[in-house]
Amino acid sequence: MKILLQPAPHEEAARFIAGKPAVGRAVFDGLLPELKARAFTIAGVESADTLQRARDLIAALPQGADWATQKAQLLGEISPWLVDDNADPETREKQVEAAARRAETLMRLHGFQAYAAADWQVMDRQRDAFPFWMYQTFGDGRVRPAHAALNGLTLPADHPFWKDHFPPWDWGCRCQVVPVTAPEAAEAARAKPGSGAGWAPGPEALKRMEQTGMLDLGDGKPVDIRSPRAKAAAAGEDPAAKFGWDPGDLRLPLEALKARYDAETWGAFEAMARSVALDAGGRKVSLWDWLGGSPIVTGATPSAPKAVTLASTLQKLGLAGKAEWNERDIRRLWRELKEDAPAKAGAVIAKVVGAQKSGVFSERSILRMVQSVVGVVPPKVLAALPKLTVRLDPAVRGVLGSYRGGTLTLYHRAIQRYAADGLKPAARGTLFHEMMHWVHDDAPQWYKKRVAELYARRTAGDTAVPYGSGGLLRRDRWWRDYAGRQYPWEAKAQGLEVASTHFELLANPRKMATVIRDYPNGYTVPENLKTVLEVFFEQP
Repeated sequence: MKILLQPAPHEEAARFIAGKPAVGRAVFDGLLPELKARAFTIAGVESADTLQRARDLIAALPQGADWATQKAQLLGEISPWLVDDNADPETREKQVEAAARRAETLMRLHGFQAYAAADWQVMDRQRDAFPFWMYQTFGDGRVRPAHAALNGLTLPADHPFWKDHFPPWDWGCRCQVVPVTAPEAAEAARAKPGSGAGWAPGPEALKRMEQTGMLDLGDGKPVDIRSPRAKAAAAGEDPAAKFGWDPGDLRLPLEALKARYDAETWGAFEAMARSVALDAGGRKVSLWDWLGGSPIVTGATPSAPKAVTLASTLQKLGLAGKAEWNERDIRRLWRELKEDAPAKAGAVIAKVVGAQKSGVFSERSILRMVQSVVGVVPPKVLAALPKLTVRLDPAVRGVLGSYRGGTLTLYHRAIQRYAADGLKPAARGTLFHEMMHWVHDDAPQWYKKRVAELYARRTAGDTAVPYGSGGLLRRDRWWRDYAGRQYPWEAKAQGLEVASTHFELLANPRKMATVIRDYPNGYTVPENLKTVLEVFFEQP
């Protein structure tokens, strides 16, 4: 894979789903709690063939299968078990609706589990570089209060919280966890809950959360964030009967699992496991054999090609034919852009001039923002770029930033004045914009040609209007008119602002999703990015 922190390798995610044994409800109920997340069952469906076909339909999702198509086929598989054709019309309609909801839940649960399991393994291996993890929600109206309260929560990667709160930790959970560095965690420790960024509870609030499961957001209204199993235990019920998910336990060897139970419990489970037969691609293996390492799928899971081009990456993420990208789509794409071994900001920055002592325009903050961009630039492209000098200029001009010949200038007072979305997002967006000029100006010729061709194609037949000091503007249907700028020194427009105005959106995924959804010409952004982002993937 191209990146270091991918949401999940698709082959691994597909194998995770396809490798789940399809078992009836009775067998599922007999599994030890640690193993239930590794099994596949559907309440009300007892046919092994149906369960296996349903499991395999879901396993195709990480390989790029269409969600709606797979859901329709899954619904066709499970409906005969959940819908009574002899029922009265009203009852049957309710059963059909319930079956459709069941299909959606199954796809989300097992699909998200697969991604989360693979994602956990990647982050677990990189705790030295990213010792903290941050919780993120989907950010829409369907997020439950307990999950919404956790948005941005940043804790050490080895904190016990993650044992039962790593998504999906409840039915239908769509949240995710992202790794963060120690400096980012330190910044989070100074932020407030609900600030839109990472944050961490103070010592007293953290202690209360650990002891009671109540999270204090500073508004006098603590939120109950206990997991289903924790709530069951507090109520005197059997926690094992409730939903549970710990991706770290998915790699437990049999002996480690055995050590958790007394001899009587383990003996009863072993006897059950040895008596249950599973279908492994035409041959029978026992549940016990599977626990010992025998694969459920004997043939290789169909593997997707590695993401070495932008086109294959968009296909893998399900974005190739998707017109409206949401915030989660954009964050996943951004992670795919990351290099395996990214260069450090310090290696490309010659100096930072005029930085403030603290805050958004401090040298530390500037270096962190620069690192975000440097981390997605391929080594071959990066090697051709000049060392970068970043200047902080207090002048209030008609622009927020500029780039010329290795010098990037941020007009910080102007940014403060026009920061409609907040100072940090505005500064970050401006820096992303100007750093894309840094990349574009010395990018390979094939890339410059493709951007120029995009500009020419989009503005064909458009009337140029005067803009700035001798420049021109071709408005087309850009999300922002400025993308159509032609500078006075250009005999033929090269689209110098096309790449920068589109790349800047990636600095703020939430704003980008809003632009795509709500701006009059926002719908053009995904299509234009298919050219703009090629420089971060293809290397002819």
